[in-house]
Formats: sequence, structure tokens, C-alpha cells
Amino acid sequence: MRKVIFVIFLTSLLLSGGFAVRAQDAARAELSNIETDSFPTITALLDVYDAQGRFASGMDAASVTILEDSQPRPLTDLTEQDVGVQLVVAINPGPPMDTRDALGISRYDRIVEALRLWAEARPAENADDMSLVATVGPLTVNTTANEWRNSLVSFQPDARAAIPSLQSLSFALDIAEAQTSQPGMKRSILFLTPHLPDQATVDTLETLAQRASLSGVHVNVWLIDSEKYFVHFSANALKSLALQTGGDYFAFSGVELIPDPELYFAHLRRVYALKYDSRLTTAGNHLLAARVQLGELELISPEQTFALDVQPPNPMLVSPPAQIVRQPPADDPYNTEKLLPLEQTIEILVEFPDGHSRPLTRTALLVNGQAVAENTSAPFNLFIWDVSECMLSREYSLQVEVEDSLGLSKTSLGAPVTVTVVQPQTGILAFLGRNSSALTIGAVALAGILLGSILLIGGRKGLFSFAARRKKR
Repeated sequence: MRKVIFVIFLTSLLLSGGFAVRAQDAARAELSNIETDSFPTITALLDVYDAQGRFASGMDAASVTILEDSQPRPLTDLTEQDVGVQLVVAINPGPPMDTRDALGISRYDRIVEALRLWAEARPAENADDMSLVATVGPLTVNTTANEWRNSLVSFQPDARAAIPSLQSLSFALDIAEAQTSQPGMKRSILFLTPHLPDQATVDTLETLAQRASLSGVHVNVWLIDSEKYFVHFSANALKSLALQTGGDYFAFSGVELIPDPELYFAHLRRVYALKYDSRLTTAGNHLLAARVQLGELELISPEQTFALDVQPPNPMLVSPPAQIVRQPPADDPYNTEKLLPLEQTIEILVEFPDGHSRPLTRTALLVNGQAVAENTSAPFNLFIWDVSECMLSREYSLQVEVEDSLGLSKTSLGAPVTVTVVQPQTGILAFLGRNSSALTIGAVALAGILLGSILLIGGRKGLFSFAARRKKR
């Protein structure tokens, strides 16, 4: 009884607008292909559809806000891209397809001609993966438009002897549900069929419709039959299939204008690629959604779960000195005011154990737990340790602390460094050593003075002696 009521409802709803019925999907947004390889930058693909189920082109980054674990994050980039379609045409031959007009052209031949012209109009280089199946099985899978056209034209089913079934639609779903050749590809089927023979087949159709809906496969239906079957109970079930999966429905008796198949697939070739800077600081599973402002409508995509490993950066000292010897300069070994070295260069290495390299915002050198040097701009891997205050021999513990752009920080294990202070000698010997030059000069000067005095005195005595000898003469 429910099915009878449902059929009557669909008949009144769908036939009121004629034979060609377009699915009226609710406006929606969908996220997919979340990538964290470049964390903290996260990328994803976004599909946005309007109230007619058509892709909403022309949005900018300001129209989209990411909800990361329910916290809003602005986009850093939003790019609309072209992608191909995973497209399958499924042929379900039956006697009504072989009905011919006055020119001897069958309904099926007219459909094939329309599809041939469409395939020939496709660019030579396009990203679509095109397949063709029939009740006998796949005829060509994931091929180019040219090869697909050749396969379509060469396939000559015996429609008059064929018994309609859903085998070709099942084959088409198998192909459409397979892994796509590129991220963001949509899946679509064009199902060519006459009316279905019985209620059991219609029941099977409902199961296939649920399968297609869950897999995100758009199923478009071309009913190829006489007008009296446009209101057949199976026709209503086929219309329901198109509505349920976001596809289109068209009934063809041989005289109707065949729609351009490109209208079904063009909007499926668009996708948005987005980027944003994450602020996640914990590892595990997280939720991601997109809030989209589409005109006056605000859409929120279903939440998607993704896993992420986030750990603090790990700092390490690079070959820290085991010992630092402070002593007077080699050319001034008795200098009690100056001990060298005055400073020591310390180098560090920072690794990211989660595999996600990111900018550092601060590094600090700790000596015995106290910060003695800090970097808040590059280079972050070098420190100058002022050891001029180390006047006594002792052991020090060196550590380094780092903080990244997410605010995650970590301190390294302590590395012992012994500072040995060599004090200069003191006492008389040290005095003589420190003043040896001055003492030498003084001694030389004193010796010179003494020698000069001796010579002076000796000279005077000689003059007196000479004067005395002359007087005696």
C-alpha cells in the first residue's frame, strides 16, 4: 500500500512539469580529501551546490570559514579548479529501443547519435574517465572520449530480443564506486533503459538507488520507450532514482528533443581547493567542517574526521664542550684581571618528531635552569654564553628550550659542562714575572747610571792628576 501511495505521489509531482524532470537538490557543502602532510597548513577539497544542485562557482576565500574542532579558522587560499568526471554510460537493451520511425531509424540509434556527437565535441585533452557497460558486462573502462565513442558506435545490441534488467546499472555502479584517478572527481551514470518488466526489478532498483546515494554517484536516467510507459510504475521508480541521487530524468519516445548530456556533467567537473593554517596542538582524531556563505544562505558541511600527530619540537645541543678552561692570555700569564675565553658559542639542533616542520618563535639557553641567552628571531640555532662571570672552577648544566609557532615548547636534557678556572700565580715570583720588563729596564738604567757615575768620577781624577804633573814641571 505504501508503494502505491508513493507511486501516485511521484506521478502527480513529477509529471506536472512534463517529461523532463530535473532533480532539485537542497543547497549543500561537502568537504573531502583532507591532507595534513604540510601541517600546520591543512588542505582540503570543497564542493558547494546551490538549491538546484548545481556547483556554485565564483566564491572567494571570504565566503568560507573552516570549523576546526568547532573553532573558526580563516582560509588562506581558495581556488576553483577543473577536475574530470568518473562517467559511466549503462545500456539496458530492450524491445522498445528497437522501435523505428518512418525513416527506419530506431530510438536507440537516435540516442547513440546524440551521444556520439557529444563525445566528439569533448576536448581531445580532458580529464574525464569514461566507461561504457551493457548487460553483457563492461565494454570499455576509464578511457578517453574518442575511444569511448568508438566503443559506443561499434556496440550493436539485439534490442528486440533483449530482456531488460538492472545488470548494466549494477556494473556501472561497480565502476563508478572505484577509486578515482584524481582527487575531487565526481561520479555519474547515464542509464539508458526501457520500462522495467516487473515489481521485483523495481524493488532491486530501490536497493541500487540507496547504494548509489551512499556512494555519491549521480544517476541520470533516459527512459527510451513509447509514451504510454511514461506513466508506468517503473518509470516513477526511475524518476525516484534520479531524484534520490541528484541526477536528471528524461523520457524519449522518438520525437522529443534529446538534451545535451554535457548539461549533466559540466557542473560536476568543478571543485574548490582550500588551505588554512591549523591551530591544533594535540594528537589524535579531529573534526573539520566548512561554513559557507552562499548569498543569503549559510551552509555548514557535515563534519569530517581526520587523524593528526602533533608533538612539541625536540631540541638538542650539538657537541657541547665537555670542559671550558679559563686562564690568563698566553702573552700575559700573570694577568689577574683578564681570563679567557670571555664567551662560548653553543649550537643546537631542533627536530620535529611528528614529521611536521614549522617555524620557531623562541629559543633559550639555560645554565643551571636560568636563561642566559635568548633568540626571538633567526638564527635560532646559535647562542653566545657569557662565561666572563665564571671565576671559580665548577660544573654547569646546559639546556635549551624551544617554542614553535603553535606555542608548543620543550626543554632538552641537561648536558654537564665543567668550567675550569686557572688563576695566575701570586707572591714575589708572580710580581717579578708580571713586572719583568719594567725591572729589566730599571736594572739597565741603574747600571747605566752607575757606569756613567764611575766614568765621570774616573775622568775627574784623571784631569786632576794631569794638572798636578804639569805644575811639577
